[in-house]
Amino acid sequence: MTINMGIVGPKDSVDKAIQVVDSMGNNINSIPLIYTNHHQIKLMVDSVLTRLDCLLFTGVLPYSLMYEELKDKLPIAYIGRDTNTVMRTVFEIVYLNKRMIDKVSFDVFKKTEVLELFEEINIPTDHVYVLEHAPGMVSDDITEHHLSLYNNKKVNICITCSLITYIKLKELGIPIFRVVPSRSSIKQTIEMLLLEFKSSVFQKSAITIGVISIDNNLEDEKYSSSYDLERIQLKLHDLLLSFAQKTQSSIVRSGDEFFIYSTYGELISNNLALADTEILEQSYNLFNISLSYGIGTGLTVQDAKNNAKIAIKHARQTGNCIFIKEHSGQIIGPISPGKTDSINWLDADVINMLSKKTGINNSILAKALYIVDKKLGATFTVQQFAEVYKCTLRNARRILTLLEKADVISIESYEQHLSAGRPKKVYMKNKSLENK
Repeated sequence: MTINMGIVGPKDSVDKAIQVVDSMGNNINSIPLIYTNHHQIKLMVDSVLTRLDCLLFTGVLPYSLMYEELKDKLPIAYIGRDTNTVMRTVFEIVYLNKRMIDKVSFDVFKKTEVLELFEEINIPTDHVYVLEHAPGMVSDDITEHHLSLYNNKKVNICITCSLITYIKLKELGIPIFRVVPSRSSIKQTIEMLLLEFKSSVFQKSAITIGVISIDNNLEDEKYSSSYDLERIQLKLHDLLLSFAQKTQSSIVRSGDEFFIYSTYGELISNNLALADTEILEQSYNLFNISLSYGIGTGLTVQDAKNNAKIAIKHARQTGNCIFIKEHSGQIIGPISPGKTDSINWLDADVINMLSKKTGINNSILAKALYIVDKKLGATFTVQQFAEVYKCTLRNARRILTLLEKADVISIESYEQHLSAGRPKKVYMKNKSLENK
């Protein structure tokens, strides 16, 4: 099956995208739609729309201009620029062009992203000006932003995502540099666009995106440096790659998070949500880490991403579990290794009452109470609770302290270490929670 993919953008960006498409070896017929100004885009797209299966924009500006008109007609996506591409541009300016970056203007990016990046690489941020992307923005707006700042001597270097702006300011002799997407970013966007297209063709209802993050962070006792965390993440990446191969999913690492892409049909037919609990169990047994896993489904990639963000937020609140937010709006979870019904064993009114007493989130509280009442013995220590809950000692101490204040548990005794140090608290539950 040949897929007709329209690629909209300036000539150099379209050519680069076509090169990536050709290298991927898929049955894709690239249809270049090259413009020199944004007024040409609508007419160009409309002239070939009936021939297209999907549409790729090489930047956010043309995408935002056409989004409302095209969103319900065919799968569309744009190639984003991330801070890695900014870093590459900064390297070009400082090391290759031997210029100082002390007064600079940006466009399209979020201001916080640019400032955080500059702070990380110790570049002053006092004179950094960013025109963030807004709906309806065109290259003329971007050109005016940089031109005004330069003419008023507020900046001496301009960095843009727009080729049209780059050419205009270059002709005026203004020091201008352009941020272009990396091949990996182009490839990832194309893969997501193809996934969205195939999902609609084969009527698998929705796309599924999973987000996995490590619950433990650099503040925990087990990590002495960022290198320790990086080693753990590399081992986890290898484990997830094996899982992705087995389930015919694709995986992408982004910072401290891992994204797993599949279709809703695969999630249901292969029962992946329950299979994913094996990842949680294996990561804890092999690497002594607990994971939060949020799965989102949606009729488009963007919908699935948004639902995945909501699901991972719920999962992080509980820890070592999976939450799913379906495109129907239903939220399922927590799904944990072993039994998946721990949230339902206790009456909701009891949960709400104790949540108000302790200040603990309902889902975290339900899991903690289930472990105290059903999984542990008559007495238990912080270490035992942490092992069953699969959380850090710090989180275990915090939860148990709040349960003690709410009179759910109490200190039964203290165990003295053989070596010097504070004695361990031994807790006991005060009464059966189901009779509260």
